[in-house]
Amino acid sequence: MYEFSSLSMDVDKPCLCFDDDDDDDDDDGMNDRGELCRKIGFTTWLPVRTPRQHYLVRGNIRPKLSGQKLQTRYPQEPLKSLDTLVSRSTQNKTDRWIFHRISFQPQNPGGLPVRVHRVTPYDSHQKNRNLKKGPMLRKRFALSRLLSTLRRMAKPMAIEVYNPNGKYRIISTKPMPGTRWINLLTDHDCRLEICHQKKTILSVEDIISLIGNRCDGVIGQLTEDWGETLFAALRKAGGKAFSNMAVGYNNVDVDAATKYGIAVGNTPGVLTETTAELAASLSLAASRRIVEADGFMRAGLYDGWLPHLFVGNLLKGQTVGVIGAGRIGSAYARMMVEGFKMNLIYYDLYQATRLEKFVTAYGEFLKANGEQPVTWKRASSMEEVLSAADVISLHPVLDKTTFHLVNKESLSLMKKEAILVNCSRGPVIDEAALVEHLKQNPMFRVGLDVFEEEPYMKPGLAEMKNAIVVPHIASASKWTREGMATLAALNVLGGVKGYPIWGDPNRVDPFLNEDATPPSACPSIVNSKALGLPVSKL
Repeated sequence: MYEFSSLSMDVDKPCLCFDDDDDDDDDDGMNDRGELCRKIGFTTWLPVRTPRQHYLVRGNIRPKLSGQKLQTRYPQEPLKSLDTLVSRSTQNKTDRWIFHRISFQPQNPGGLPVRVHRVTPYDSHQKNRNLKKGPMLRKRFALSRLLSTLRRMAKPMAIEVYNPNGKYRIISTKPMPGTRWINLLTDHDCRLEICHQKKTILSVEDIISLIGNRCDGVIGQLTEDWGETLFAALRKAGGKAFSNMAVGYNNVDVDAATKYGIAVGNTPGVLTETTAELAASLSLAASRRIVEADGFMRAGLYDGWLPHLFVGNLLKGQTVGVIGAGRIGSAYARMMVEGFKMNLIYYDLYQATRLEKFVTAYGEFLKANGEQPVTWKRASSMEEVLSAADVISLHPVLDKTTFHLVNKESLSLMKKEAILVNCSRGPVIDEAALVEHLKQNPMFRVGLDVFEEEPYMKPGLAEMKNAIVVPHIASASKWTREGMATLAALNVLGGVKGYPIWGDPNRVDPFLNEDATPPSACPSIVNSKALGLPVSKL
């Protein structure tokens, strides 16, 4: 009889215990067990002769067993966790327990918690072992149930379930701000499972474990590697839709998703202003050396006012440079021009007509009120912006042409006291070259929200006093993050239910109005044309 046991004292590894029908060994039995281990998915196995005539088979899978709930039908044998069970088994050689049959609860396809159908002390099992002998068919049936459970226990996940009887199974790899997105899914007959695993970035294996055997859609994060492996697993589980909770999708292999017929959503139109606000905040903080001054004060070093203490730069009348004048770049430019009366120079492949009209109108307003008017200029090259601007903010897309757009050569073109801000994508800047430039030019300052090898910084960057670094929080305003969660959820819901695609992904107000029912459409699907999805007429 095949049983899962706690005989192993290594609590970091699951073990499979073979209870022999005979006391004698045989080579065929050993070969059968080796084949069994390979079928279960253990890459290595080790036969160990225990004092109780058992073979102990260990795998290299390392689940986190702590706190995993075990339920039993027998109240006289309470089991609170695997740790409790293991502690019993290690007290003495006779105080051991046997799982007779385990399975995951049907109402939780993710596999947690498991249900222990019967548990008995080891010694009692030994006395009655002859009564448990059954035909091979019974063994195979028990093995199939065990196989399913072991695979799920290999990657135990902390999951919160909403609307457990919902028709559509939707996974969110992270908790997201707000509750509206949860209500929208559950109100549309979705069973929502939110992963609360205390792990910042889930691995591919983690997400496969979450997807399981049946999953209709997944809401993921930009830190996850969504490629061929995950989309194949999602499709095999019956999935139709995936959405990043982000406007960017550099972490997503869109071609692989299209290959498996899975719609890929993102969340544009909701984080323009909040990202521009952080870029403006970093510009102001760098120009006035706010972070340096704050650290100085907290260290107890301030003993009185001094004429040269933390002297920074005045923004009024200087030139702000924008590389990439799309929605976010233009919003940032408007804030800096109107808020600090700065002149504008920008570089973009396309003319920013609306931005130009705004600056022109504001300049006329200032002139009419007796002030110096602001001006704008569209540069013919990025190098022209770098050499002319006092404050430069980067807002390009990330592709092969913009990788290391700012490098040693381009940094040398900038003014010695210039300020560089990046809230777009980390690899746009050659971070190692930036560190060297900061060392050589102490009055050159930088504000970074993203990093080349996020979440890590290049050596030396953290020690630079002329660098302000924040952990990718450009979209971290309450309204924006809740809106992103709502849009991501509606992308997946629409993909699962076969809704058409919203006509303009940057005009998402109808989806964010909490006083009205959102349109029956997917807010933004990046591969909608490749999949041939219809466009909404709403």
